[in-house]
Amino acid sequence: MLICNESQRQEAIEKLKSFKLTKPVEVISRIYKINRSNAQNKLLYKWIAELAKQSGNGVEHERNTLKFRYGCQILCQDDKNSSFRDFYGKLVDILDYENCVDSMAFISVSSMMNTREFTDYLNQIECYAINQGYHLTQTDDYKQAMGIK
Repeated sequence: MLICNESQRQEAIEKLKSFKLTKPVEVISRIYKINRSNAQNKLLYKWIAELAKQSGNGVEHERNTLKFRYGCQILCQDDKNSSFRDFYGKLVDILDYENCVDSMAFISVSSMMNTREFTDYLNQIECYAINQGYHLTQTDDYKQAMGIK
């Protein structure tokens, strides 16, 4: 239960009072920390669905195209990802563009990103959509996902 105001605190107290003490009950209280990666994932999949609908290319094709065009580029920039950079280099040497895009169905990209990289990924997707004349919804998760206060 998330408590943000006095009313919610009173609700939590009443909830605690309602517990039957026939068995021990564990209650844990901690300061809430926003999990930006959940908001980022939620926003990413919403945007992919919107792009797929507007482009007519389908969700899987849009997801794979974005992973190849933008996600791989971001991962290749990070010095810690030298093995990914080597893999990506071999991939583009061996396969043509369409096969590279198709191969993204088998490769994790966004899950390898830290939150800063993921924010960059979302920014690049947003720029791509604007340049293509597509509209992306800025949900409640947008500010949280993009680290905007």
